[in-house]
Amino acid sequence: MSKDVFRKTFFRLLLFFMPLTAAAQQMDKLSRLMVNDSHTYKISYVDERKLFLKDNVVTLSAVTLEWPERISGTSVDGLQKWLCTMLFGNDCQSLTQGRKQFYETLGEEIKAMPDDPNIKRQYITLKLIEMGWDKDKYMSFRVMAQHRDGDEPKPKLNIQRLITYEVATEQILTTPELIKSKYMPNKMYHPEMCALIATNMPKVEAKIYADDIPDQVCLLNKRSGVAFNLKNVPDNDGMDMLVEIKRTRLLEFFLTSRAIKLLDGEQAKTKTKKAARPLPRPEEEFMDDGQPVYLVADSMPQYPDGMEKLSEFLMQQLTYPEFEKTNKIQGRVVVSFVIGTDGRICRPYVILPLSPGIDRAAVKAVLDMKPWIPGKMDGTPVNVRMTIPLVFRAN
Repeated sequence: MSKDVFRKTFFRLLLFFMPLTAAAQQMDKLSRLMVNDSHTYKISYVDERKLFLKDNVVTLSAVTLEWPERISGTSVDGLQKWLCTMLFGNDCQSLTQGRKQFYETLGEEIKAMPDDPNIKRQYITLKLIEMGWDKDKYMSFRVMAQHRDGDEPKPKLNIQRLITYEVATEQILTTPELIKSKYMPNKMYHPEMCALIATNMPKVEAKIYADDIPDQVCLLNKRSGVAFNLKNVPDNDGMDMLVEIKRTRLLEFFLTSRAIKLLDGEQAKTKTKKAARPLPRPEEEFMDDGQPVYLVADSMPQYPDGMEKLSEFLMQQLTYPEFEKTNKIQGRVVVSFVIGTDGRICRPYVILPLSPGIDRAAVKAVLDMKPWIPGKMDGTPVNVRMTIPLVFRAN
């Protein structure tokens, strides 16, 4: 199907622009964008490739993250600390601090590979992928940290996890809290569970054994159900093969009541009711070189070809993920990003999500934009944060 037919058939895009600002005249619009029932949300998207030199070792790092910074009005410090431990090997409580300390351990950043035959190489790949979520209920992620020396076929470190974070209790749920323990005695899954996974595999396999299933699972959504990793079946990215189990009566036979309630959108009961949290004030932001990021500038950034051309470009770039297309998931995604002093796009994050797949597609389209005409203060180019609400409508 051509992109033109695809766009006409499945969605139309409604687009407008505004600065992310706390100025009085913008506050009502900002509140409607950022807040729904006094809850806020923020996931930062990071995609970096860097080289570091320490002694005679060059590290090639590839970091791809969909990082939760705020969910339902909370900064989820416990979740961020856990992720920093898994991915960066430190106990920081934020992406900025954790990533900075991690890079410092790798040595000095360099621009090109040294021309030295004695140089040794190591490869580090870090990935954090949002798998599923339900507003104010839970959020699930796929985590991978892989370290490999030179041309060694097997990594010396290979951490792969599926996790579900429950918002109400602020807990990372373990597998026994999602899958009934009597069906996984001594961490060995029930034969019928293995058969259920095998029938949902993306490629044909004769059998799935309990030893192939890591002791982990995460929730996706009420339509897709849950996801497992198969540790003896790698995919093209070097990660354990991901198997999504669709919501069926047979699956519910293995799920705990807690997992079923979360998939059905029910909140966990807590001992004390949490008070509604006020809208946080916009945080002061700086680039890596110490230059400030403005919310309002004397001259705001402009797309060089005009807004109509930009809308056409985004329509061409955006694609509907297969799951969302099939299930006609529609609504609005709000993406925030910085337009640097050179006009390039950086530091994207989502402040109003729709689904992991659509959010990811929206961020990719924004990053594919050509450089803008940068904003200016007193005639000097400055960094300016902007937002784009993208509204998807299925026909």
